[in-house]
Amino acid sequence: IAEHFPDKMCEFDVSLGTGMRLNEQYGKHLCWRQVRFDRREIELKKTKNWKGRIIPMNASERTAMKISHAKVQNAKPDEPVFPQQPRSWWDNVRQRAKLQDYRWHDNRHTFCSRLAMRGVNLIAIKELAGHKTLAITARYAHLDDNAKREAVELLVTQTACA
Repeated sequence: IAEHFPDKMCEFDVSLGTGMRLNEQYGKHLCWRQVRFDRREIELKKTKNWKGRIIPMNASERTAMKISHAKVQNAKPDEPVFPQQPRSWWDNVRQRAKLQDYRWHDNRHTFCSRLAMRGVNLIAIKELAGHKTLAITARYAHLDDNAKREAVELLVTQTACA
């Protein structure tokens, strides 16, 4: 993305780093008023589940949002952060990267999986992703083989067989 669409990197970074749904990140659903740099959070008022949620922003997400904000001169509080959905450029990115089965929504799976692989509690992942149930979160939070190996290594003890 950075090579061919450098101006879109912030949008992609925000997607991977917040786990927001496409409709939460784009259009009228996310306005500058909801991005609170001082509190390091994004407030989503209306989500798929009709509930709001607070998304903490780490340093990378704050930087991406500040860069996006700087690109918009005199951004008004009710102005959308990312006015247009990524369809026009996302298809080009996927084609150049030879990714046939990767959708924008897969960034949410990546977000949840990265958290799970770093040992984040499923309840925290559920809240951050805005899922209704832990069962849905479990479908999103996939572990790679290294995470599974590291997990069983936690059980290493002095055995009687040694």
